[in-house]
Amino acid sequence: MNFLLTTSLFLYLLSFSNALTAQEFTPQQIAHELFYASGQLSQEKPTIELSTGLSRPTLADKSKHFIQLDKRALEICKNAPNGNSTNALASLLSQEIAAMYTETEGKEQYIESVFYGYMASFDPLAKEVEQSWTALYAAFPDLQESRPMETYKAWASEARTELDGYIPLFDMANYFAIVGKYSYSSMYYDKIKARFPSREIYSNAGVSKALQAIELFGIGELEYVYPFVLDLAFQAATKGAKEEREKLLMAATEDFKEAIRRDPEYAIAYVNLSCAQSLLSNYSDAISHAQEAKKLANQQGSLRTEGSALIALGIAYAKSGDNAQSEEAFSAAANMEDASVQELVKRNRGEAVPTEEENQFWEDEAIGEETAEDVANNFLYGGTDIPARHSVVVTDKLTIHVHDAENYSWVLQHDKGEDESLPMDDKNWFFQTCKTDYEGESVGEISIGAYRDDVLEAYGAPALVRRAGRSKLYFYRETGIIFRINEDDYVEAWTLFVEK
Repeated sequence: MNFLLTTSLFLYLLSFSNALTAQEFTPQQIAHELFYASGQLSQEKPTIELSTGLSRPTLADKSKHFIQLDKRALEICKNAPNGNSTNALASLLSQEIAAMYTETEGKEQYIESVFYGYMASFDPLAKEVEQSWTALYAAFPDLQESRPMETYKAWASEARTELDGYIPLFDMANYFAIVGKYSYSSMYYDKIKARFPSREIYSNAGVSKALQAIELFGIGELEYVYPFVLDLAFQAATKGAKEEREKLLMAATEDFKEAIRRDPEYAIAYVNLSCAQSLLSNYSDAISHAQEAKKLANQQGSLRTEGSALIALGIAYAKSGDNAQSEEAFSAAANMEDASVQELVKRNRGEAVPTEEENQFWEDEAIGEETAEDVANNFLYGGTDIPARHSVVVTDKLTIHVHDAENYSWVLQHDKGEDESLPMDDKNWFFQTCKTDYEGESVGEISIGAYRDDVLEAYGAPALVRRAGRSKLYFYRETGIIFRINEDDYVEAWTLFVEK
């Protein structure tokens, strides 16, 4: 059974990018991901060297961007419970990265390191990580002298409180990106990048703007399917729409350039920049950026990114009038052993692509006994008085509220609209997510811990797949459900949503 993306939806990997997705991480890989997540512009990446006999788990030379990692500390992190070895090692190395690349000290430096870990898609505050730190304190007595264990726990608690204030922003950026509300996802990424100026966030912000612009092209205006496109929802363009889409594309190119400035070897950003330049009719720039993306992806061994670069190159050549070079690029992409790349080539050549459809259910999805519609109605009309666990003011007109229930948590985005004097102008989005220990099933009889193939068999082909950290989100448009599937291909949770 072929579970490729459905018609006009494709190549999720380059649409919104995050850190490494491999299951095994070396200390050097983790250090580099933390470096990128810190948003540094320095070209001197940290170097890790394994050592023995250190008085502390790690020792760093800030002037040389050099970190020594004691082998005992590495073994302790590798033995973290419940598969948290990577999170434990990220928690340890992130503190040296924060010390090396920031001027903060003490608690503020530690909190900064937690943010770096989270931005790099690790969980430095997982409960199992604390167990690793207990073992590290026992193995390295000097830790207790420089920062007592109780101080570490207190700082971790404060870091969790501060991080909780930002997590809803990431969640909403992911949710709105996958349901196709790009003006909202763009707004959230712009908000996030003010605090987390990493290459990924700039690239994600640019993609959201580019996708907004795509929606403003008229029927027949777009001849090609661009690698960062998620959904081709065309509408008749107007002069005003053309001006708006060019403004969005210009803003997107600036975000992509900033991502590249932060990491000149970030191939994904070059692909995205090439696509944006093609849409702006800057074909010479589009060609050079696609060529650079292809070269970098090839050096990095990223097959899908290289294929996407070739597709971007084929589009740019075709738009510039060089059909021979265009066909050469498309043919090279078609010969790559990646099904998503091959499918996208076929779409750009106008060839038929087999599609799988989403399976339909008669019963509404619910978590426990409540649907997302129930959650929304209870809040808006039922007079629920459950206080929000967190509230985040995003703009003067838009606020996020996070609530908890027995089987799920739910996030409300309240948008006052342009005219505060008109109550009906308000827009409310509700996202209801089951808790990770939820024992119930979805309508398709999927439970926490189910295998990805079980989801595909029950629900059919997803309308869209996108990465969220080292997990993936599988979006079923007709059903109104988003499955979060971890790097080992097991279901972590699912989300229902409704707009009111």
